[in-house]
Amino acid sequence: MKNQKFSFFYNRLIFIISLGLAFFTGVFVNDLKQDKVGGNLFGQDTVIDENYFRYYDMFRQAYKILQDEFVDAEKVDAKTLLSGAIKGMLASTEDPYTDFLTPEIAEEFAAGLNATFYGVGIRIEMRHGWLTVVAPIKGTPAAEADLQAGDQIIEIDGETTKGLTSLEAVGKIRGELGTAVEFTIGRPGILQPFKVSLKRAKIDIDTVEYAVIPHNDQKIAYIKIIEFGIPTEKEFETVLKKALAETPDSIILDVRNNPGGLLSGVAKIADMLLEEGLVVYTRGRVASENFEFKASTRNTLIGKNIPLTILGNQGSASASEILIGALKDTGRAVFVGKNTFGKGCVQKTYPLSDGSLLKYTIAKYYSPAGNIIANIGIKPDVEVGLWYDTLTDAQKTSVIQIQMTNYIADFLQENKQTVTEEKIDQLHTVLVKDGYNITREVLGFVILQRQHATSDDIYNLTLDAQLVKALEIATDNRIATNYQYFHTAKTLEELKVLEEKALEEFKNQSETNK
Repeated sequence: MKNQKFSFFYNRLIFIISLGLAFFTGVFVNDLKQDKVGGNLFGQDTVIDENYFRYYDMFRQAYKILQDEFVDAEKVDAKTLLSGAIKGMLASTEDPYTDFLTPEIAEEFAAGLNATFYGVGIRIEMRHGWLTVVAPIKGTPAAEADLQAGDQIIEIDGETTKGLTSLEAVGKIRGELGTAVEFTIGRPGILQPFKVSLKRAKIDIDTVEYAVIPHNDQKIAYIKIIEFGIPTEKEFETVLKKALAETPDSIILDVRNNPGGLLSGVAKIADMLLEEGLVVYTRGRVASENFEFKASTRNTLIGKNIPLTILGNQGSASASEILIGALKDTGRAVFVGKNTFGKGCVQKTYPLSDGSLLKYTIAKYYSPAGNIIANIGIKPDVEVGLWYDTLTDAQKTSVIQIQMTNYIADFLQENKQTVTEEKIDQLHTVLVKDGYNITREVLGFVILQRQHATSDDIYNLTLDAQLVKALEIATDNRIATNYQYFHTAKTLEELKVLEEKALEEFKNQSETNK
């Protein structure tokens, strides 16, 4: 009897506990699934990881311990801990383009799509764990100091950049007009980091520049796209129509050191240049994020009778790579320069309740031939370096050391209108005497580059071997004809076969021309 009573109460107890657990679990799950701000957090089709509740409980324990016992109470308020948790969660994806943006940084992100701000004129991204210069902007303090694509920013004003997102770094770089910001720079091939102090200036960008270059009795329209911002599409259309009115024999597009920008803008620009075919497509986990951009004949502004050449380099990223990939894979243009940066991801933003943003990657870009862009970039049809690429590491170090002094600035100030070969010889003698390892030819390039960075000139053929090669290709009709083969392709497989054929014929012609 006693055992029966015990069994009865035991079973009742188990039932009550089970009912309580079921109720608690139901409420807990329901509460988790309901986002107080945005509605359903997980969505009907979301499958919750089986370990979710276990690790969520660990998170709550850690949060409570810090709030109750951490020595500095002001450092463990809810905003600090939860914002930090979100940042850590996004960082664990190891995707350099997935960020948590505070309300202040979110404003900087929005400002980056417009063309005016106070800064030093560089575009930056995380690359292999380091804050990296994607491209300096011509005519800005960064360009005048000869910061280069690929430079690693180790410190900003003496504080390490380790752990910073690119947008947090932008917040530190931008500031009041005329104030200084100091960078510690690491450059591939240079053993010792060096410091550069720059004054913040108003960065007002014209996103498209244009010139006509005469070459081999032909007129070449040269169009340089600085970035793909909000005004770029309209600016490009205006410039392209202006160029076509001058009946050019060929067109060279330049997206070197162009860090990218808006997908919609680059897609429309590609549509102006292509009569038909795929521009770019994306693939992600969610089917709704898989899309294709295709060119339409009704939007085309130039026919196949006008050959195209496109210039790109290690500073060409994102939207620039989409344009290069579209024109290269469809055979509409010959790609000249260096391998591109390799930023090929589709991103989305999600506004949170306090004005902060989640910026996260949802898909990757693929060029028309099915080549992935992210972390690989696009290889040029014709690879050409610049004068700096030919230097030894010791020579590069000396160039940097000279650029960090007032030698060049003082020389140009004293010889504003009268830079002669004799005066450059005299400066070279002084530099060698002071222990700098620099040849007379390289010094000439350094001086010319500083002059070009502070001038309104769109191009300089003495400095620019890549543009010179593009001009040679643009005026060679046989090369242009080879690349028209691609327009007969109906499938990606055919496209690859035709690409191999055109490249082989191009190589043969190049050998013949030597």
